[in-house]
Amino acid sequence: MAQAYLRYREDEQLKRISQEIIVEQLQEIAAMRMALSDPIPPSAAVSTQAGAKLAPLSLAHSTP
Repeated sequence: MAQAYLRYREDEQLKRISQEIIVEQLQEIAAMRMALSDPIPPSAAVSTQAGAKLAPLSLAHSTP
């Protein structure tokens, strides 16, 4: 939802909040993957710059 807001909305304050949400969630996902000894896939790298082309965020757990 935060990615969609960054892409399609104009309110700068809410865009900043959306960026913060995305960064925090990515950090939490990375911490969980590290705790599970699961490598972080390249698709998890998501741009948080407003107006940037956003990559899909992969939340699926991959098994070795």
